[in-house]
Amino acid sequence: MSLIPFSTLPDNSQLWVFGMERYLDSSEENVFLQKLDDFLQSWSAHGKMMICGRELRHSRFLFVAVDLNSVPPSGCSIDKLVHFLKNQEMALKVKILDKSPIWYREDERIERVGRLDFRDLAEKGAVSMESTVFDNSIARLFQLRNGEWEKTVQDSWHKTFFS
Repeated sequence: MSLIPFSTLPDNSQLWVFGMERYLDSSEENVFLQKLDDFLQSWSAHGKMMICGRELRHSRFLFVAVDLNSVPPSGCSIDKLVHFLKNQEMALKVKILDKSPIWYREDERIERVGRLDFRDLAEKGAVSMESTVFDNSIARLFQLRNGEWEKTVQDSWHKTFFS
């Protein structure tokens, strides 16, 4: 089987993080994850099944990872994942593939803003060096497991928005 529990993938697995522009409701989440599982069950690179897993956190962030000890992803296989997610964007009427926004915590809510808006929030003091941000650019599963995804601004590249 190519789709395995996300928690059982090795630390060196290739990781993609996708932030959704809004929270999915439980019905949307169930349908989306079922379609994603169906896709991942047959996801292959050069005709060989990749061992992969997925996780959805906070009804807002999708993690997809591939065990690089099995079959590494190819450009074509990554394109297939992007194509699948583009179709889901249309079906759910939600942006999934946009990597430009900044994600941060505002109390218990997760907010999504443009980079210029985040800079404005920093200048106004609405976010600080102690604010929690999400680094969706991490590329290996060990980074997620080691706390490199959700951290304070002062410990992330997001600090460049503060002068």
